Amino acid sequence: MPRKITVAVEGSPPSLKAAEYALELASLTGSAVIALHVILLPQYIDEQTKSRLREELTARGEKVLDQTNNMPRKKEVIFTRRILETNTSIALTICNFSEREGADLIILGDRTEVSPVARLMLGSVATGVANNASCPVLVVR
Repeated sequence: MPRKITVAVEGSPPSLKAAEYALELASLTGSAVIALHVILLPQYIDEQTKSRLREELTARGEKVLDQTNNMPRKKEVIFTRRILETNTSIALTICNFSEREGADLIILGDRTEVSPVARLMLGSVATGVANNASCPVLVVR
């Protein structure tokens, strides 16, 4: 059974469902949960624009994480939340963070509403995490 779970949330219904699942699993197993929101900032923009974008995306991320705070869980479940930023890969950021934190399991939602063409062109965070994680990955639909 996992002792520490990373759950990646970005606000979509599948990611919030993944957070609910993570908290329910943690309630059953006594695991700690880290809710993680990753902000992707473009590499080649001026600092002023990057600063404004960081501010807006961080505020949006806080709202998403607030939703996870209000989800039911047992009082003994240790729950923390983090916002990270990257200018490269959201999937690798989730994997690297989870490895550094010693997570035994990564849970995330699959955005099934993305068209097959978009998935082929853009890739999928869930696929990227599943292919690169050093621990088991659970994808919730």
